[in-house]
Amino acid sequence: HGQVLSFTKRDYRAALSLLDQAIAAGPSCYMAWALSSTTAGWMGDVERAVEHATRALQLSPLDPFAFFAEHMLSQGYYVSGDHANAITWGRRAETHNPMLTSNLRTLAGALVAAGEIDEARKIARRILDTDPAFSLKAFAARSAMAPKILEFHIPRLRTAGLPD
Repeated sequence: HGQVLSFTKRDYRAALSLLDQAIAAGPSCYMAWALSSTTAGWMGDVERAVEHATRALQLSPLDPFAFFAEHMLSQGYYVSGDHANAITWGRRAETHNPMLTSNLRTLAGALVAAGEIDEARKIARRILDTDPAFSLKAFAARSAMAPKILEFHIPRLRTAGLPD
């Protein structure tokens, strides 16, 4: 329920309260930690985002969905400005699930921020191959990321070659 509140209502505080309850009820639940990281990243709480994604991976390092926590680590590092770690974790998640376009968007943004424009453009082409109708306008309208994050993320995705 916390994830739904976060994504659909952008009610991050209520979402984190529910996710904290989920973690308290099941402290070994990989998904509770990973989803908490997601919301924390969307709202810009990078310390929590990285800490909770790291905990999720510690709990279930061989989980077939570990790419999700790897992506959350990438997102947390990206939002914090640690683009080298964002790229490292984004590449790792990409290896485990090359079709996860949310990860590819984070990776493309981190590559642009790191000055690796050609690599970012390759990733953007893959995003468009997967989702030919993708547009930055539609993405910004549906994104659960806080406006302060979209302020730097959208221009980077544009630089990578994603269309308005």
